Amino acid sequence: MASERQLTLKQAKFVLYYVGKANGNASEAARRAGYSSPEIQGRQQLRKTIVLDEIARRLEGLAISANEILTRLTDHATSSVDDFIKDDEEMGFKLDLARARKLGRMHCVKKIKHNKYGVELELYDSQAAMDKLGKYHGLWRDTSNLTEEPDGVTDAARNEVRGKLARLRESANGNGVPGGAH
Repeated sequence: MASERQLTLKQAKFVLYYVGKANGNASEAARRAGYSSPEIQGRQQLRKTIVLDEIARRLEGLAISANEILTRLTDHATSSVDDFIKDDEEMGFKLDLARARKLGRMHCVKKIKHNKYGVELELYDSQAAMDKLGKYHGLWRDTSNLTEEPDGVTDAARNEVRGKLARLRESANGNGVPGGAH
Protein backbone atom coordinates (compact mmCIF):
# COMPACT_ATOMS: atom_id res chain seq x y z
CA MET A 1 0.00 0.00 0.00
CA ALA A 2 1.61 3.24 -1.13
CA SER A 3 1.16 6.16 1.22
CA GLU A 4 0.26 9.56 -0.20
CA ARG A 5 3.11 12.01 -0.24
CA GLN A 6 2.77 14.87 2.23
CA LEU A 7 4.18 18.37 2.24
CA THR A 8 7.40 18.90 4.10
CA LEU A 9 7.31 21.41 6.93
CA LYS A 10 9.08 23.97 4.74
CA GLN A 11 6.60 23.37 1.87
CA ALA A 12 3.68 23.78 4.28
CA LYS A 13 5.14 27.09 5.45
CA PHE A 14 5.64 28.14 1.82
CA VAL A 15 1.96 27.44 1.07
CA LEU A 16 0.79 29.35 4.14
CA TYR A 17 2.90 32.37 3.27
CA TYR A 18 2.03 32.15 -0.44
CA VAL A 19 -1.72 32.41 0.22
CA GLY A 20 -1.18 34.78 3.16
CA LYS A 21 1.40 37.46 3.87
CA ALA A 22 3.31 37.01 0.58
CA ASN A 23 0.13 37.70 -1.44
CA GLY A 24 0.94 35.18 -4.16
CA ASN A 25 4.62 36.16 -4.45
CA ALA A 26 6.57 32.88 -4.68
CA SER A 27 9.96 34.44 -3.88
CA GLU A 28 8.61 36.21 -0.80
CA ALA A 29 6.80 33.05 0.38
CA ALA A 30 10.01 31.02 -0.05
CA ARG A 31 12.04 33.66 1.81
CA ARG A 32 9.59 33.66 4.72
CA ALA A 33 9.48 29.85 4.75
CA GLY A 34 13.27 29.75 5.15
CA TYR A 35 14.51 28.64 1.73
CA SER A 36 18.15 29.56 1.07
CA SER A 37 17.59 30.66 -2.57
CA PRO A 38 14.02 32.02 -2.47
CA GLU A 39 13.86 33.33 -6.06
CA ILE A 40 14.74 29.93 -7.51
CA GLN A 41 13.13 27.70 -4.90
CA GLY A 42 9.89 29.69 -4.89
CA ARG A 43 9.44 29.02 -8.61
CA GLN A 44 10.40 25.37 -8.09
CA GLN A 45 7.71 24.95 -5.44
CA LEU A 46 5.08 26.22 -7.87
CA ARG A 47 6.00 23.41 -10.30
CA LYS A 48 5.24 20.70 -7.74
CA THR A 49 1.78 19.16 -7.96
CA ILE A 50 1.56 18.52 -4.23
CA VAL A 51 2.28 22.20 -3.48
CA LEU A 52 -0.12 23.48 -6.16
CA ASP A 53 -2.87 21.17 -4.89
CA GLU A 54 -2.44 22.49 -1.35
CA ILE A 55 -2.45 26.10 -2.55
CA ALA A 56 -5.67 25.42 -4.50
CA ARG A 57 -7.25 23.73 -1.47
CA ARG A 58 -6.38 26.66 0.77
CA LEU A 59 -7.58 29.26 -1.73
CA GLU A 60 -10.84 27.39 -2.17
CA GLY A 61 -11.34 27.55 1.58
CA LEU A 62 -10.72 31.31 1.51
CA ALA A 63 -13.17 32.02 -1.31
CA ILE A 64 -16.54 33.46 -0.45
CA SER A 65 -19.55 32.50 -2.51
CA ALA A 66 -21.98 34.92 -4.11
CA ASN A 67 -24.71 33.65 -1.78
CA GLU A 68 -22.52 34.33 1.25
CA ILE A 69 -21.89 37.88 0.02
CA LEU A 70 -25.62 38.48 -0.43
CA THR A 71 -26.33 36.96 2.98
CA ARG A 72 -23.79 39.21 4.67
CA LEU A 73 -25.05 42.29 2.84
CA THR A 74 -28.57 41.40 3.96
CA ASP A 75 -27.33 41.03 7.54
CA HIS A 76 -25.58 44.42 7.31
CA ALA A 77 -28.75 45.98 5.92
CA THR A 78 -30.96 44.53 8.65
CA SER A 79 -28.66 44.64 11.66
CA SER A 80 -29.51 46.97 14.48
CA VAL A 81 -27.91 48.16 17.68
CA ASP A 82 -30.69 46.17 19.37
CA ASP A 83 -28.78 43.02 18.34
CA PHE A 84 -25.86 44.14 20.54
CA ILE A 85 -27.43 45.52 23.71
CA LYS A 86 -29.54 44.40 26.63
CA ASP A 87 -31.58 46.42 29.09
CA ASP A 88 -29.83 47.41 32.30
CA GLU A 89 -31.55 49.02 35.29
CA GLU A 90 -28.51 51.10 36.30
CA MET A 91 -27.30 52.39 32.95
CA GLY A 92 -30.33 51.87 30.72
CA PHE A 93 -28.52 49.39 28.51
CA LYS A 94 -25.31 47.36 28.31
CA LEU A 95 -23.33 46.00 25.41
CA ASP A 96 -24.10 42.29 25.04
CA LEU A 97 -21.69 40.62 22.62
CA ALA A 98 -22.85 37.17 23.73
CA ARG A 99 -26.31 38.04 22.38
CA ALA A 100 -24.81 39.28 19.10
CA ARG A 101 -22.79 36.07 18.77
CA LYS A 102 -25.88 33.98 19.45
CA LEU A 103 -27.75 35.93 16.75
CA GLY A 104 -24.81 35.48 14.36
CA ARG A 105 -24.36 39.23 13.94
CA MET A 106 -20.72 39.78 14.95
CA HIS A 107 -19.72 40.19 11.28
CA CYS A 108 -21.93 43.29 11.22
CA VAL A 109 -19.48 45.11 13.51
CA LYS A 110 -17.24 47.54 11.66
CA LYS A 111 -15.45 48.83 14.75
CA ILE A 112 -15.52 48.27 18.47
CA LYS A 113 -13.21 50.04 20.90
CA HIS A 114 -13.00 51.36 24.41
CA ASN A 115 -12.95 55.09 24.94
CA LYS A 116 -13.17 57.31 28.03
CA TYR A 117 -16.98 57.03 28.03
CA GLY A 118 -17.15 53.26 27.71
CA VAL A 119 -17.41 51.16 24.57
CA GLU A 120 -17.84 52.57 21.09
CA LEU A 121 -19.66 50.26 18.67
CA GLU A 122 -19.94 50.98 14.96
CA LEU A 123 -21.92 48.76 12.60
CA TYR A 124 -21.51 48.58 8.84
CA ASP A 125 -23.65 51.12 6.98
CA SER A 126 -27.09 49.58 6.46
CA GLN A 127 -28.07 52.08 3.74
CA ALA A 128 -24.93 51.26 1.73
CA ALA A 129 -25.73 47.55 2.06
CA MET A 130 -29.34 48.15 0.94
CA ASP A 131 -28.10 50.17 -2.03
CA LYS A 132 -25.81 47.32 -3.12
CA LEU A 133 -28.60 44.78 -2.70
CA GLY A 134 -31.01 46.99 -4.65
CA LYS A 135 -28.53 47.28 -7.52
CA TYR A 136 -27.93 43.53 -7.50
CA HIS A 137 -31.65 42.84 -7.66
CA GLY A 138 -32.18 45.49 -10.36
CA LEU A 139 -34.56 47.57 -8.28
CA TRP A 140 -33.39 50.81 -9.87
CA ARG A 141 -31.28 51.87 -12.78
CA ASP A 142 -28.11 53.92 -12.52
CA THR A 143 -28.98 57.61 -12.47
CA SER A 144 -25.42 58.92 -12.42
CA ASN A 145 -25.94 60.22 -15.97
CA LEU A 146 -29.20 62.10 -15.65
CA THR A 147 -29.36 62.91 -19.37
CA GLU A 148 -29.35 59.25 -20.36
CA GLU A 149 -32.47 58.09 -22.13
CA PRO A 150 -34.06 54.65 -21.66
CA ASP A 151 -32.53 53.50 -24.96
CA GLY A 152 -29.04 54.26 -23.60
CA VAL A 153 -28.36 57.19 -25.94
CA THR A 154 -27.36 60.41 -24.20
CA ASP A 155 -28.42 63.92 -25.14
CA ALA A 156 -24.79 64.72 -25.93
CA ALA A 157 -24.63 61.84 -28.42
CA ARG A 158 -27.90 62.95 -30.03
CA ASN A 159 -26.61 66.56 -30.30
CA GLU A 160 -23.37 65.36 -31.89
CA VAL A 161 -25.31 63.41 -34.52
CA ARG A 162 -27.60 66.39 -35.13
CA GLY A 163 -24.54 68.64 -35.61
CA LYS A 164 -23.00 66.25 -38.13
CA LEU A 165 -26.30 65.95 -39.97
CA ALA A 166 -26.64 69.76 -40.13
CA ARG A 167 -23.09 70.09 -41.51
CA LEU A 168 -23.83 67.44 -44.14
CA ARG A 169 -27.03 69.26 -45.18
CA GLU A 170 -25.20 72.58 -45.40
CA SER A 171 -22.50 70.99 -47.47
CA ALA A 172 -25.02 69.34 -49.82
CA ASN A 173 -27.17 72.47 -50.19
CA GLY A 174 -24.50 74.97 -51.00
CA ASN A 175 -21.27 73.25 -51.85
CA GLY A 176 -19.97 73.74 -48.34
CA VAL A 177 -21.38 77.24 -47.81
CA PRO A 178 -23.48 77.39 -44.63
CA GLY A 179 -27.06 78.27 -45.43
CA GLY A 180 -26.35 77.22 -48.99
CA ALA A 181 -27.01 79.13 -52.17
CA HIS A 182 -29.26 77.30 -54.60
